[in-house]
Amino acid sequence: MLKEIVQTRGLLAALWAGIVIFGADRCFQPILHGPPECIPMEEEAVRMGFALYKYGAYLNPYKTFDTGPTAHTGPGFPTLVAGLYHIFGDQVAGAYAVQMTEATAVVAQIALLPCVMEALGTSFLTGLLGALFAVIGVRRDPTWEANYSGLLLMAATLLACRYYRAILGKTNPSALLGSPLRIASAFGLVWGAILLTGPSTGSIWVVWLVLGIWVGRQFGSPRAWVPALIVPLVLLIPWEWRNYNVFHAFVPIRDSFGLELQLSNNPCAKVTIWLNRHGEKCYDHPKEVAAEARKVLDFGEVEYNRGKQREAVRWIASHPQQALSLWEKRFGVFWFLRLDRRIATWAIDFATALTPLGLLVLYRRSRLGAVLCASILLVFPLIYYTIQASDRYRLPIMWVTFGLAAAGCAAPIEWAFRSLRFSRAQKVVLSSRA
Repeated sequence: MLKEIVQTRGLLAALWAGIVIFGADRCFQPILHGPPECIPMEEEAVRMGFALYKYGAYLNPYKTFDTGPTAHTGPGFPTLVAGLYHIFGDQVAGAYAVQMTEATAVVAQIALLPCVMEALGTSFLTGLLGALFAVIGVRRDPTWEANYSGLLLMAATLLACRYYRAILGKTNPSALLGSPLRIASAFGLVWGAILLTGPSTGSIWVVWLVLGIWVGRQFGSPRAWVPALIVPLVLLIPWEWRNYNVFHAFVPIRDSFGLELQLSNNPCAKVTIWLNRHGEKCYDHPKEVAAEARKVLDFGEVEYNRGKQREAVRWIASHPQQALSLWEKRFGVFWFLRLDRRIATWAIDFATALTPLGLLVLYRRSRLGAVLCASILLVFPLIYYTIQASDRYRLPIMWVTFGLAAAGCAAPIEWAFRSLRFSRAQKVVLSSRA
């Protein structure tokens, strides 16, 4: 086994520290204490955070026109931005704090990956290899919530593994997170934060709830999963209540899906956001076109987005082959990115190609780990196949790719190591017989 190659915890700790320092250099070194423009105020989530800091409300997500109250995205990331602006101001120090906080979240993912992979069923050393992949392929985006969602999803994965161990009676019931009920409560708290930060991860939550129900019933804890359902819903109540009072309609965390669906599925829609913005002049995003933002104000944000969704659905229904062609191409772009940094592109493509092998290796060692990883890879991207592609959409689950790639790489190394040991043992036996 690989872990037999490295027998001291000190060496593992040194390797871990070296990789984390390498990752910190990759993430922090490009950040300059420069003008506040280093955080562009064009993206909707950052503008919502600025409005919350300045006016005490979630407002005006578009740079073209002030459209008033908004639920364009979940409140988690805008609230974080507003908090940083409140502490450091919205000038140079505030912009620097936003950059540094997001970089810290990325480094935390790198640092946590060995622990997550060990919990899933591989070795800590395999997780270190995955962390090295992550350092090479790291992708920061301080204007959106993607890397925060990824970090929270890693925490939820650790709790899911611990919940399973608790159900099997492999944890100390008197420990803080020893009983299935307490673990499920912590799991629910984390998932509440995830849903408020990155609502697109909700499909994973639903699948994991079903798995939790099944596991609990199989091993004599049929109600232990209940906090994993109730706690996130309770945490969502204040935001949903706010949305209902503001818009007089039910808004499932965010209301921008209809707009994104229509921009991605229309007669001149292209595969990616970049191509849509720089292609034919039919990219009528309120962020780009003031007249379109004016419609948001006139109709109301919720009704505007519902109208866009109806328009998209009608086009998809009348042009199914064209829509399927776009979705097929977006599938390819989602899994095989094209980034500015060529080495990052190579690292991600290589890791993606190794993911099926890594999943197979993980399944042979831990069915739970394989099921958790497979569920993330299968259900999370589904919504992104239907909308215009962007390299940031994959960031919340990129750590899964890097971890499974490491497991795939480790398998042949372990096989070679075992073969070498067996060959040596045979030579010893033959020499003793002679």
